[in-house]
Amino acid sequence: MRPSLYLGILYMALPGIISAVVVAALIITYLKRERIIGKLMIRFRSHYRVVRGGSGKSRTMLFNEEVLAVIAAIVVVFLVFLSFYPAISKYAIEPYAVIAYLGPNGTITGYPSTVYPGESINVSIYVYNGMGEPIWFVVRVYIANASLIEPPLNATPIVTIQRILLNNETWVQGITISINGTGNYRVFATLWMYDPNNLELKYLDTYTYLTLNVTS
Repeated sequence: MRPSLYLGILYMALPGIISAVVVAALIITYLKRERIIGKLMIRFRSHYRVVRGGSGKSRTMLFNEEVLAVIAAIVVVFLVFLSFYPAISKYAIEPYAVIAYLGPNGTITGYPSTVYPGESINVSIYVYNGMGEPIWFVVRVYIANASLIEPPLNATPIVTIQRILLNNETWVQGITISINGTGNYRVFATLWMYDPNNLELKYLDTYTYLTLNVTS
């Protein structure tokens, strides 16, 4: 993940570096414009004859200070936008992650609703990374009473799976669980991630659950 972080920083900084080089080149070109144009004229129009002019003032917009100031302002605004575009495009959409259960047919339907004690329950967990960068995800699965609305984060998970996902990548993994008691239960799947700065596990406040009636 560290090389990916460095590449992301380089990707964001590269337009700014290029813009600075372009602005410097334009400034130097502007300051040296008469000399540059003179050399080009000598090179490509060496067969021309030089005659005395009238007032001696320039008759082209190339040497008009006001026109050049407007053009320079437009170029600078464009280059500034180009420099900040990677950061703008990255944070224009709020980063998010998705977790869901998939049934036996690989869709968000067909979940079991009534099972027997000790019966194997086969489902798949789906995770999508929309965080804009590679993320080390951890999924913890808990079994709780159906009366609980929020995940019981202080309980011991019955299943823990993890994987690193690239941005815009999905992950589907099948799991098998079973419940020994009888009654109504909720099987929560909670989504966590390792913070890339300190590798501390962080809960994303994102979860999904199945409601099961376990009957004998």
